[in-house]
Amino acid sequence: MKKLDDLRAEMTYVGDLHLGCLKGSLDYLGIPVSRPWLAGATGQAFVVAIAEEICLSSVSCCLEEAYLDGTMTRLGENLGYHLEYHRFAGDDPAAHEKRSRGWNRLQEAIDAGHPCYGYYNFCYQLYVGYDDDGFYIGPGATNAGQGPCALQDSGDLCIVSPGHSSSGDRRAVADGLTFALAHARAGAAGEPHDLSAGLAYGMAAYDRWIVAMAAGRESGTWRAIDHYVRCRELAVLFLDEAKDRLNGAADLFGEAREIYQGVCDALWPVARAFGQGKKPTPFGESGSCHSEAADRLREARDGEAKGLAVLQRIAASL
Repeated sequence: MKKLDDLRAEMTYVGDLHLGCLKGSLDYLGIPVSRPWLAGATGQAFVVAIAEEICLSSVSCCLEEAYLDGTMTRLGENLGYHLEYHRFAGDDPAAHEKRSRGWNRLQEAIDAGHPCYGYYNFCYQLYVGYDDDGFYIGPGATNAGQGPCALQDSGDLCIVSPGHSSSGDRRAVADGLTFALAHARAGAAGEPHDLSAGLAYGMAAYDRWIVAMAAGRESGTWRAIDHYVRCRELAVLFLDEAKDRLNGAADLFGEAREIYQGVCDALWPVARAFGQGKKPTPFGESGSCHSEAADRLREARDGEAKGLAVLQRIAASL
């Protein structure tokens, strides 16, 4: 078996997606980027999407278009790494051909010492090795140590390699925030009360989530809340780091930091009640876990709206 020793995903919770695999890949390549800086400069700390029926795919599909159209590759170049993305979900002949090319690229990448990861068994997993029978999942990932696994069961493939020198902090922050703002403005594929519509983004995503929770239909909320509350924690840390690293916008970074801390404070009670493995229990004055969760999501939504306005001002100042 060909294997990259000492390659490990930096997962911080079950269901940690691109970020944990990407951070582990950069550590392996010796590219020094903190987890908050990575999350903020790629916009991941600030985005939110909610899928139809509050499906578990709310998280995995949140950035799918940004990977397909090359946005995530461009943002990564600002930090000194190159991201090569292959998408091959489906069983049609075109998907099989793409998957065959992806399998060849996975082998070539690992031979060259470049980490790979992809969506397998409902989570992103770091692929640390391969042999004739398939690929092997590395430590730190949800299915650590499993293999050989067939690429036909994986929906996509990301290959991480060293890029050109980073473009500088101001450019990285400005581009990351600009992407996050555009993502939030993508709107909804249908009205917020239409839970069977496609992905909703930004405030429309919160509105859909609130409607579902108020009706007692939490569905895949456990994965969404576990992910998005931790993204907002990273947003707070990113804004702290940006305030220290950049000159000229300290007050705005501080203002945004306080707003996103408030968003975290609103989301954590929902995570404690509805996160993975939790049995929803009443919290708050009303004693109804669903209505209280809807209230907390409204509070978070209102905070996010204010936060995005400040991020717009920061991006303009850079």
